[in-house]
Parts: sequence; C-alpha cells; structure tokens
Amino acid sequence: MKIPTARIKELRDHSRAGIMDCRNALLETKGDMEKALQLLKQRSLFQVESKAKRSATQGIIKAYV
Repeated sequence: MKIPTARIKELRDHSRAGIMDCRNALLETKGDMEKALQLLKQRSLFQVESKAKRSATQGIIKAYV
C-alpha cells in the first residue's frame, strides 16, 4: 500500500513524530489517521518510560562563558 506524502505530512504536523515513524504507523493502520495517531502515542509513551529508567552516574558538565 502506498501512502501519499500529504497524509504523512498531515500526521507529522499533528504528532511531531519522525517521517518514517509516521509512514510506518500509517502503513500498519492501513491509512487510518486516528488509529495511526493512537499507535504513535502508545509507542512514544513506551519510549519515554524506557528512557526514564536510565540514570547518568558518570560524566562531567562544563560551562565556558
């Protein structure tokens, strides 16, 4: 199934997700915009949760003014 670039752009404007993420979401939902938005929200929540568990235990922060 080919997704028109206008649909990908519209989904990207609503979700602020990457182009390939929007394209893949539309392909998985067979072009349904609302289901694609829900799918992107579920994926982004999963990514946020996985990144929240990480902690930075080493490193240096410098500022030069």
